[in-house]
Amino acid sequence: MSMTQSYLEQARRLLETVAGQESKIQQAADWFASSILAGRMVHLFGSGHSRILVEEMWPRYGSFPGFHPIVNCRSHFTMASSAPTASAKRCFWKTVPAWRREFCATLP
Repeated sequence: MSMTQSYLEQARRLLETVAGQESKIQQAADWFASSILAGRMVHLFGSGHSRILVEEMWPRYGSFPGFHPIVNCRSHFTMASSAPTASAKRCFWKTVPAWRREFCATLP
């Protein structure tokens, strides 16, 4: 099997996994819609690579109203990465309970 065929086969398996979770995805979408229609917000948190998913919901033209993205720059790869210790600092901030309390205290 070629590398291309292998890649496409893996992609098909992933899509089948997602398709098998359709009812759970719909349930989550219903919860989000109910919350937004009731005048509340859906809070999204991302740290590290999971922040990418949160950023897709970020308020901008064409985004989805009702979502509140919560991100912390100290735990993301956009943090100044030219220093030799930048990667270690990002990993460190993700594991310190104190910064989580401090960070959450700054949220509206």
